[in-house]
Amino acid sequence: MKHACLASSLVVLAAVAGSGHAQPAAPQAPPPVPPPYGMPIDGDQAQQAIGAAEVEARQNHWTLSFAVVDAYGNLVMFKRMSGAPPFTGEVATKKAKTAAMFRAPSKTLAEAAARGGPPVSLIIPDAIPVEGGVPIILDGKIIGAIGASGAQSSQDAQAAAKGAAAVR
Repeated sequence: MKHACLASSLVVLAAVAGSGHAQPAAPQAPPPVPPPYGMPIDGDQAQQAIGAAEVEARQNHWTLSFAVVDAYGNLVMFKRMSGAPPFTGEVATKKAKTAAMFRAPSKTLAEAAARGGPPVSLIIPDAIPVEGGVPIILDGKIIGAIGASGAQSSQDAQAAAKGAAAVR
């Protein structure tokens, strides 16, 4: 039931974000179908994701916090690098939850909001439409998501993407 509500929320969000008062646009392709759910991410996989994201952060001299959640948004693992501000932990966790719950990068929601969609927090209170949350896909199925926070949002997303790609 929870997933049906999320799916219908995504449809509503996409429909509202696509509507506007500008002149009619050419017909758009339907939104991509989100990946199906797989087995939940385990501790070893979460460590792989955080380890790779942290390597990316260190190479770029960023001090970040990382959060890995399962496909349903439950926290599996968290790490705050020395020097990362305390608030970045909550932001990283919300970015990861957003990517998991919507089965899409958190940047997708930021783009929808920029097109005039409703605030995501009205649909799901813990969602945050800011770049830096990336789903973790294994064998074509979502098993979790990683969020990063502490640098510019695009840099957070870069570190999170490295982490998501490292999971085997």
